[in-house]
Amino acid sequence: MGNIAFINGIVIPMDGRKRYSAVLASDVTPLDALLGIHAAVNQPYPENSVTPYEAVRMYTSDGARCGWEDGFKGKLIPGMQADMVVLEADPMTVDPRTIKDIKVLGTVRKGELVYDKGIGH
Repeated sequence: MGNIAFINGIVIPMDGRKRYSAVLASDVTPLDALLGIHAAVNQPYPENSVTPYEAVRMYTSDGARCGWEDGFKGKLIPGMQADMVVLEADPMTVDPRTIKDIKVLGTVRKGELVYDKGIGH
């Protein structure tokens, strides 16, 4: 497998820097990034948990890096492709046990608001 190890659906580049990429491809779990972030933060064994910041990175910049797409996606900076969501609360600051309950208020894809729960004009 070259410079990658696959462990329980998490991709870890073996370049000496710790990165994890969440996988949203399953026939048995919902395709729900917030639920995945919640699960990564609230593991049954605390030593296996990550911080909310690390969990969000799994779905953004580290996910792009693990897919060799970090040259053009994974960050909200000029010149990068970026889809984004508007959330009702900040997963970095809420009680970690409530991350799964955060509502998505809107989704922007390729610069267009494609899901709107009240944020549009």
